[in-house]
Amino acid sequence: MPWQVTALIYILFSSYRAIVNRRIGILKTDVSAYALAASFVAVAAVGIAFSLSNFSLIAADKAWELKHHFLLGGVLFAAVNIMQIKLYRFLPASVGVFLSLLIPVAVVISAGIFKQDTVTYNQMLGAVFITLSVTTTAVLSENNTRRNKKRTKLGKGLLVAVSIAVVAGPALTNESYLLEQTGLETYLLFGWGLQAIASFIIASIFWNGVSLRRLPANVHRLVWTYAGLLGTSGLFFVISIHSSGSVISVSLSSAARIALTLLMSYYLLKERDHLSIKLLGLVFSAIGLYFLFR
Repeated sequence: MPWQVTALIYILFSSYRAIVNRRIGILKTDVSAYALAASFVAVAAVGIAFSLSNFSLIAADKAWELKHHFLLGGVLFAAVNIMQIKLYRFLPASVGVFLSLLIPVAVVISAGIFKQDTVTYNQMLGAVFITLSVTTTAVLSENNTRRNKKRTKLGKGLLVAVSIAVVAGPALTNESYLLEQTGLETYLLFGWGLQAIASFIIASIFWNGVSLRRLPANVHRLVWTYAGLLGTSGLFFVISIHSSGSVISVSLSSAARIALTLLMSYYLLKERDHLSIKLLGLVFSAIGLYFLFR
């Protein structure tokens, strides 16, 4: 299957995942730790089921040699997952998705640091336009109010988004390296296995005493829908990286989910405020991504 097809499937699942994530975020009860624990089960199940289809003991020996890279990747991605869940407690899906544009910028910077790739003038120009996109959507649309509570949420959301990018950049660079060294099935078994364990530990640390028995059935459905979407979209994202051989190319194509998430949030979440500002941000993001990966 061409990587463009698997990338498209990833875009569809991840766009709807942002909608479900926001629905979890606006719940009165913070179930972030529960959602992370559920994603631990989904990621482990999807990864193990897929990897065992073509597992190699030779590749397993190679994986043991790279155990520190696998351990690092597991911890980094678990941290990214919990922060992404938290992000949508502060910001609407139609705004939070724009902040994910900081991740491709972080990937380029991370590749320059860890793989000695040269950062070009076009990439710097692309980073400027992406910054304009984030500023236009997040700051202008969410800060266009006198309510201090909303401004506080914006500040927290921006802090979380920057933290996600800082962690996700090295995580994706490390993931691309592991896929090159070990192959898809071995990476999913060991990489996702360690990610699942790290997610469970982080969920235990951040558990806020929520009683699962007292949660309504619709909350359980939301959490497990999110977990399933995370595992499925993650699988197609990794397959796309493996097939294309370039995390940058996949990051570029997956940026199309911004437009799809805007459309979904407009109809499913009724996020229709400041639509013209968000569309302007979409234009800036398209220009920025064009230069960033040119």
